[in-house]
Amino acid sequence: MTGFQTPESLQLYALDQKLNLAAGASKSQVLSAIEGHVLAKAELIGNYKRQR
Repeated sequence: MTGFQTPESLQLYALDQKLNLAAGASKSQVLSAIEGHVLAKAELIGNYKRQR
């Protein structure tokens, strides 16, 4: 049987300070908190195939 492919993206940020966010912070809260503190960014994009 054939499966389907789905693209996945993982982003990694190097920051100049530790974030002071509560556990469970939303993506928008994290992105707002890192603004102005990103030293470098890397992104890994891959297509993953799930077998059925």
